[in-house]
Amino acid sequence: MASKVMLFVHGLGGGGAERVMVTIANGLARLAIQTQLVIVKPELTYAKELDPRVELINLNTRWMSRTVIPLARLIRKERPDALLATMIEANVTAVVAHRLSRTRTRLVLREANTPSRDLLQHIRWKKRVIGRHLRRIYAPADCIVAVSKGVYKDLIEVMGIPAHKVVMIPNPIPIQAIRAQAELPVEHPWLRPGAPPVVMGIGRLTYQKDFATLIRAFAQVAAHLDARLIILGEGEDRPGLELLAQELGVGDRVALPGFDPNPYRYLKRSRLFVLSSAYEGFPNALIQAMVCGCPVVSTDCPSGPREILDGGRYGELVPIGDVDRMADAILRALQSPPPPVPEEWLLQFEESRIAQQWRAVLLPSPEKR
Repeated sequence: MASKVMLFVHGLGGGGAERVMVTIANGLARLAIQTQLVIVKPELTYAKELDPRVELINLNTRWMSRTVIPLARLIRKERPDALLATMIEANVTAVVAHRLSRTRTRLVLREANTPSRDLLQHIRWKKRVIGRHLRRIYAPADCIVAVSKGVYKDLIEVMGIPAHKVVMIPNPIPIQAIRAQAELPVEHPWLRPGAPPVVMGIGRLTYQKDFATLIRAFAQVAAHLDARLIILGEGEDRPGLELLAQELGVGDRVALPGFDPNPYRYLKRSRLFVLSSAYEGFPNALIQAMVCGCPVVSTDCPSGPREILDGGRYGELVPIGDVDRMADAILRALQSPPPPVPEEWLLQFEESRIAQQWRAVLLPSPEKR
């Protein structure tokens, strides 16, 4: 009888975690594992990227608070060998639903951000409360997967999770699919041949991504070099970022086109990608830029960039929130582009390799349970 795994995430909208779960699901399905992807919202941006062998189940409960009982019933009905959840609200929901299901399904939780920053220092009090009790909340899990060495260390040393429960698996990157999508045309006038160089930023327009620092650094760059800045993404910080660009006198050279499911075609035609985040778990966009042949500059934030860039070997690392250092790094990269990142470095993140690691965690041999 074929093994069955169930993946649980809130939706398939425009977030990095959602796209990662699609890639994980596809990788498991290609290993002949019966794979179900369960969502609670009718956000289907990435649904078309699912392998046809992945069964998509929409509970249509919309809110996590209404999802516990339906998810518990589904687990009890389907009896998967393993349940994988990601992102804190889905993780908490999965823990409760798993307990109510009274099954022997293996419970695996994926931690996608640095929890001491994403929880203990979060602006929302509910997340701070969860952070203070994370060890107890995660106690029923059979395994917790950290997406980077930094997240791994944070879970154990700061959040108090027992080390024997934590493993590290980086996010899977579908290298060939990204490069194919990067070749598709893009209509933005700033990306036409012969136009001034474009600097790219990608991510939700929230305080975590700190695009305000990027815009301020770009304003300094624009005083010395004719360039453009495009930030792909949507979020609550849009009005403030647009106002900041106007106040700094670069409103006509900064564009916020919104979310685009294919950012790779932008990266392929841009001169530089900048990650300005205050914290991360494992920033997919950084590797995606490298796969597209776009040089990168990144904050040395916790966690992921230092690992991905091999300590700064494959892209300059700058302090968090340091406008001057970021502006200097952007100017250096635009004026003297670094060489391409070696293919063998990128292949460590390739989706088929990562799928094998997920199979070992979700469906371990009896002696490793």
